[in-house]
Amino acid sequence: MPVTLDSFMRALSGQESGDPNATNPDSGAHGTYQIMPANWASWAVEAGLPATAPQTPQNQELVARTHVANLYKQYGNWGDVASIWYSGRPMAQVDLNAPQRSGNNTY
Repeated sequence: MPVTLDSFMRALSGQESGDPNATNPDSGAHGTYQIMPANWASWAVEAGLPATAPQTPQNQELVARTHVANLYKQYGNWGDVASIWYSGRPMAQVDLNAPQRSGNNTY
C-alpha cells in the first residue's frame, strides 16, 4: 500500500504522543505531533494561522499536516520528511551515530 499524507500523519501521531494535551516536560514539545515550541509560530503562519494561534487539537492537525505536506512537496519522499521531522535534516545529512539533542537533553 502506498504511503499517503493521511497514512503518514497517522504513523507520525503514533510515534509522537497522539494526545493533543501532552507536553514533553524536557523539551516543551506539545500536542498530538509533539511540535517544538520554537517551531509553532512559523509553522502556524505557514498553515495560514496567526503566529499566536492557540494549540487546539484542530490547529495542531492543520499545522502539522500543512508542514508535512510542504516538506513532501519540497523533498518528494517520505523518508526525508520523517528525517526532517525528527532531526531537522534530510536523511543524507544525518549522522546516525551522533546523539540527538533537544534543549538540555540528549536522545
